[in-house]
Amino acid sequence: MSNPQKISSESQALLAAQNDSERLQVFQELKPRCIALSRCILTSSPNNRELTAALAELYPTLQNAAQERLDEKLGDYVFFPLSHVFRRYRELNDHSLELALLCLEVLICTCWRVNISAEMGKQLLILLTFVIGGNPNVEEQQQEEGNRSEETKLAGCRCLLNLFGSFVRSGGAAVIGEADSIPAVGHTVTTLLTTFSEADMLELQIVSLQAMDKLLLETVKDEDMRASFYPGVVSGVVRALGLGKTTKRPYQVLKDMVKLLERLISRVLDDVRVFNLPDAEASDTESVGIRRTKSWLKATAANTKVSLEQVLKLRTHPKIEVRTAVLQLSLQLLELCSSSLDEATMILVETLVVIAGNEDESLASLAGNSIRVMASMEGKVKDAVRECLDAWIAGLPRVMTGNNEDAKQRVITRLSVAFGLCMELNMESDILRDMLADGIKESLLAAKAPENAGTTLVRATPVRPKLEMLLADHTTSGGRIAKFQDVIVGQRSQMGTMESMKRLLGALRLSSEENGMALAQRHLRDAGARGLSVNERAVSFWIAINLLRGSVSAGNEVDMYLDFGLLEPSILQRHVTDELLALALENLITTNQDEAESVENAPLHCLALEALSLVAETQKREFRGELVDALYPVVHNLGSSSAEVQNHSIVALNNIAASCEYSSAKELLLDNVDYMVNAVSLKLNIFDLSPQAPIVLNMMLKLVGPKLVPHLDDLVVSMFSILDGFHEYEKLCEELFVVLASIVKESSKGDPDVKRIEFDGETMGGNRRKKRRILKDNEFILFLKEYRDENRPRLEPLDSLPVDEEEMDGDEADGKFPRKPWGKGKGKDKDNPLSSPAPDDNEGKDEDGPPPPPPEEESPPPSKTYDIVQRITRLSQHYLTHGSFSLRAKVLHLIKDSTSTLSMNEREYLPVINDIWPMVYARLHDPEPGVVIQACQAISGIAETSGDFLASRVRDGLPGIFKVYNHAWANLVKERRGGSGGMGVYGTGYKLWDAVVKMLTALVEHVGVSDEVLDKVCDMCGAEVLREREDLRSALEEAAPDTVWLVLESSKMEERKWEERMPVGFVVPVF
Repeated sequence: MSNPQKISSESQALLAAQNDSERLQVFQELKPRCIALSRCILTSSPNNRELTAALAELYPTLQNAAQERLDEKLGDYVFFPLSHVFRRYRELNDHSLELALLCLEVLICTCWRVNISAEMGKQLLILLTFVIGGNPNVEEQQQEEGNRSEETKLAGCRCLLNLFGSFVRSGGAAVIGEADSIPAVGHTVTTLLTTFSEADMLELQIVSLQAMDKLLLETVKDEDMRASFYPGVVSGVVRALGLGKTTKRPYQVLKDMVKLLERLISRVLDDVRVFNLPDAEASDTESVGIRRTKSWLKATAANTKVSLEQVLKLRTHPKIEVRTAVLQLSLQLLELCSSSLDEATMILVETLVVIAGNEDESLASLAGNSIRVMASMEGKVKDAVRECLDAWIAGLPRVMTGNNEDAKQRVITRLSVAFGLCMELNMESDILRDMLADGIKESLLAAKAPENAGTTLVRATPVRPKLEMLLADHTTSGGRIAKFQDVIVGQRSQMGTMESMKRLLGALRLSSEENGMALAQRHLRDAGARGLSVNERAVSFWIAINLLRGSVSAGNEVDMYLDFGLLEPSILQRHVTDELLALALENLITTNQDEAESVENAPLHCLALEALSLVAETQKREFRGELVDALYPVVHNLGSSSAEVQNHSIVALNNIAASCEYSSAKELLLDNVDYMVNAVSLKLNIFDLSPQAPIVLNMMLKLVGPKLVPHLDDLVVSMFSILDGFHEYEKLCEELFVVLASIVKESSKGDPDVKRIEFDGETMGGNRRKKRRILKDNEFILFLKEYRDENRPRLEPLDSLPVDEEEMDGDEADGKFPRKPWGKGKGKDKDNPLSSPAPDDNEGKDEDGPPPPPPEEESPPPSKTYDIVQRITRLSQHYLTHGSFSLRAKVLHLIKDSTSTLSMNEREYLPVINDIWPMVYARLHDPEPGVVIQACQAISGIAETSGDFLASRVRDGLPGIFKVYNHAWANLVKERRGGSGGMGVYGTGYKLWDAVVKMLTALVEHVGVSDEVLDKVCDMCGAEVLREREDLRSALEEAAPDTVWLVLESSKMEERKWEERMPVGFVVPVF
């Protein structure tokens, strides 16, 4: 046994020797640097540069030595020169003092980490407090020393933090609890609070908070002493939060501040610690700090509630770390301080409800579950949830009148969460639902009230879906093309608020299906009450629609997965849906009758359209039976003067088509075209002069297309009746002619095969002038051969000609000569067995006499589309003398568009041209240039389709055409020479001349005018125009190439003669 003991003793001796050698080595490294530091600081006036250099050498040596071995004796040795440095800290610069504090931090963390003496701890506490904050009794020194750099203060706060840790580990914390230590500890707390509140450096703020936490919650053991510092610390931390529109503190600091308050409040006001407090303060000389009593608890709890109201505002901080800290604070206080902070239960529960509606799901779930657990255990938490809901309902109208949209959304979200919690906790009731619904209505009315708006908000521009989107196929586009825009509060910044309000109404509906329907019914009746204002009716209508929309959406989601086709909606639901449909139709029909379109009434019309869309979505295919009454009001509002109403009409029409299982809105209108046409015809037959009917017709034509035209024959008659009776109303006539022009234009878009089905392929071909062209060599030889074959006598016998064997009788098939003439009688006699052959003499007479003429085939009547376009064209000519030049221009444009459709039937078309030609030709002499331009275009269209039929009319009207051309050319020359020549092709003179030239080109190219007329056209235009207008020159060259060549060559000869007559050296002026 002696051998192991001997070995262990020897190993201990070796370790001790090794430690001594390491300590000696560390001492040898520290000694010269400590001597150098002492030499610098122990002078009467230390040199800051030399002192800084000495400290800069000592600090890394201490850091390296700390990794080896530093004991208490070495710490005392090093602290000797440092103590002289701290004694003269007022004379040192920030860098030197910072290095000294860093060296002291190393000593505290190594040499005095565990076994620091109480006296040494007190001295260091006082020293570090004075170094960081200065002497509070000397104002000048405090001002000078308070301006230390934040790096220096950071080093001092780290020393304090490590010193407090040494106190806890060394058992010297009891010394801090002595009565004579209260001033020093109080000064330290004040210094740390001041340093924290004035610091800008993030690390300094965090370290100062950690130092306060370590001092108050771990170092100070006496509860009364901690309670004495409690009010100042809590108020100082709350003041340092810097709450406002934007918090100045970084979120890391805010998180630590909330955690400090959580630990401090829960420690001081813990129900277990304050349960047996005395009623009155007893005289006790040995008590440290204040004496805690029930009166102290009441006052402290009241002040704490005030502070918590400020701290808990951080529950809406954007950083989740801060919100999590606030959540932990609320939970901890509700759990540990429920009795002492009974007055603060309301705001703590309110904070949990607010966080339960947080965007972070995990945090919201934690808050919601915590409320449910606490409410099931404590009745006052349950009551607090209800009180929060009542308070938010009462304050909702006031919040909605403001301009802070974030605050509005927060309140609405809190209402949704609180109401959901009340439902889960079985606290909902009919009274609560009515209160919430009334609060929503009052808040929306307050938001719409113009007198309550402090500033004018920017309204969202209605995004009008393009009309072409209604033609999209729902089977491929997914049904809806756009959502309805909010019309109750239409400001762009309030869109999020309205979405939150819809979610709140959804929560209200989910509370009870029956009660939700009852609320919707009540608001529907308010919306139909004539005694209320438009705003009140619109808000009630909006609430009812959104209450019902939630039920429809939930049902559609269920139908996606389960088939409940056998389950019918409840009687109440069907009754409410019928009321909604009746109210919507009533508003829309009243609008159609009164035409009281205004900004004030637009919300009611928009909501009525939303209601129709919702009912269609509810009834789906069954809604087709309601289209008789509902379709026209929707299409009628496409012509509304309000952009919002138009937008809602387009979206509603698309949604109704999708709900009724139509592939597109076009198919919907085409399937119900009889209802639509009858509704429009009724308005026109009673001479309803409102602009909506023409606009609706125009929209229908654009949507449905040519297939609608055959159904409009009666409407065309009604429109011309109105034109005859009210032709003095210029605006009305123009709107009606816009519709007539749309009918003609849509007719021209139809399939050409459809337009000519009754015409048996007969088109305008006989009167078209064939273009002349030069035959090439091969073409000329083929032409001569064909001409020779057509005119040479027949030389081959008749037997060699091919004969159809089916047309022969039996004898003829055997090669015998036919006994009776060929013709239609053959078949007739052959089919009639009772008929007898005619005598031979009669046969001879029949053979010698002339054959009877073939019966003419009757042409089929034109189609309805053709007849309508023909009627419009014939009747429109009478309005070419109207006083409105814009109307005359529209009529001429209509005539031009009609030519493409009417020219399909030559037999019907040419009489129309014969009727309208005088009126169209007369418009060439109209005083308005725009009308003359349209007249030229109309004549060009007629010439292209009628061909040689216009030859005699052009010949008779040639003087007038030449007069129009000369007038246009004179205006163009004047315009080019005048100041307006810079407009070029955009000038009125050029546009008029260009239209006349194009008309001449069409006449020359398509109408077979005589050579005399062609010569006059060439002489009138001249070489200058022929060179400028290639289209006219090409047309004339095809008809009269020699004349064109002569005009151009004559012009060249005149130019050469003019140049020869010029004197030598004459310079041609350039303008």
